[in-house]
Amino acid sequence: MKRMKIIGILAIVMAIATAIWVGAEAYAYSNHSRGDVLYAADLYTSEIPPPIWNTTEQLGIVEVIEYENTTSVHINVDKEREPFPLQEVQPIFQYNGKFYKVSPLWMGYPVPPNLPQQPAGAALCGIGWCATGILWLKWRKKDEATKSS
Repeated sequence: MKRMKIIGILAIVMAIATAIWVGAEAYAYSNHSRGDVLYAADLYTSEIPPPIWNTTEQLGIVEVIEYENTTSVHINVDKEREPFPLQEVQPIFQYNGKFYKVSPLWMGYPVPPNLPQQPAGAALCGIGWCATGILWLKWRKKDEATKSS
């Protein structure tokens, strides 16, 4: 019986910890997504330079996210500073000496860059809930064996 009280306390602690983690994640996302949206942009591959192109500032691009071994980048665009629908017009812009064309694909909202607690919090909550469940099953079996003898 005493063991089940410990499991109850652990479950309450885990519920509080999970609620705090989910609240912190929601708060971080709500403060970060101030109208930003993430688009893809592909490397402009024509041999002739584009006749019309824009700078990242003109298109409202806040951040360009590059990846290794790929010809695409992701662009974080402030929707308030976006001069026209980038997906519909698909403008060309220059970044680091290369030209990129905005893709018609919409990526979604960017993950806030300052969220190191996201994977760590998820892992700790998952491990905590699994450990609580394992202890509950193990101790329940022992309690049932004690009661039947």
